[in-house]
Amino acid sequence: MTGERGGRPSWSRTLAPGDRAAPLSSVVPARALGFILLAGAALGALNLGVDGVLRPGVGRIVYGTMMALLVVMGIYFLRLPRLSYRAVALLIAYGNAVYVVVALTTLNAHLYAGPLMLLLALTAGASFLEARGFVVQLLVVPPICWVGLSNSELNGRALMIQVVVQSGVLILAALLVYGLRMRSERLLHETELMSTTDPLTGLSNRRAVEIEAERLWREVDEERVLLAAFVLDLDSFKVLNDSHGHAAGDEALRLVSRAIRDSAGSDAVVARIGGEEILVLRPVASVAEVLLRGEQLRCAVAEAPLPYPLTASIGVATSATPDAGAAVEGLWRLVDTADMAMYEAKRGGGNRVVTAGELDLAP
Repeated sequence: MTGERGGRPSWSRTLAPGDRAAPLSSVVPARALGFILLAGAALGALNLGVDGVLRPGVGRIVYGTMMALLVVMGIYFLRLPRLSYRAVALLIAYGNAVYVVVALTTLNAHLYAGPLMLLLALTAGASFLEARGFVVQLLVVPPICWVGLSNSELNGRALMIQVVVQSGVLILAALLVYGLRMRSERLLHETELMSTTDPLTGLSNRRAVEIEAERLWREVDEERVLLAAFVLDLDSFKVLNDSHGHAAGDEALRLVSRAIRDSAGSDAVVARIGGEEILVLRPVASVAEVLLRGEQLRCAVAEAPLPYPLTASIGVATSATPDAGAAVEGLWRLVDTADMAMYEAKRGGGNRVVTAGELDLAP
């Protein structure tokens, strides 16, 4: 088979499709938020030792209780294995509640409990919430600011202006963070797409195959079926390149790749793994289905609307387990077996499907 498989990087997605985890789902942001919460509790506790800041009696007790609960939440985030969507929502709700309680337990919220205290919750929302949840968070900022600042010397027009100004600044800051996050996620997606896509054919590449390895074996195990590897190599492709030029060869490869992808179906992994070699991976229920799928792929190449007709030699191998090895290594061993069957198809004249069991399906 063309190319080397050695030294392949081990890589996996941190956020599976449909996962409710936050986009940055490692332990690092969870611990960072935990330390920030503990720091906030420590700074807030300083007010307990200053006269003339907190309302005496019940006000001071409630304020101290909120700071203690902030410590508890900080420890909770420090112990999280990863930052979940639910944990972020909890942080935001508690952050809003803390601000309201603190503002109402101080003697003058305008001086001692400004809406800037909402910045942590807003930043967390902008960094991790889905669009709908983030919009809801922005909508509650003005009324929360109104409740907090109403416990101050401000009233009437002055209160309204301060609510508009301070909530407006907070919302603009949150929108800026959200915009930067969207841009970063878009760039990350584009980079991932470039690193997992063959630039000529638009098919997956070897890196993408390795990313899908664990999922493929898991589906095979759960559904109690076989994983089939079809290795296709275009017959006489070098003759086409030599006779009509590499541009014609590239165009033919693009058209053939499209035909193979359409024939393989949406549940298959289709990848270019060498010069004119294409790999199709898919679960199959029986040997009969293996033979049927192989013939469909052969016909897709032979009948593709090409300026210069091409055929393909196809080798097939199946397995129910990764042979007690790791998913990626087990997958490449399966591909190697199919690769050897493909060479048998070449030696038999091409334009045929050969299984690893030596069953020859001549057209």
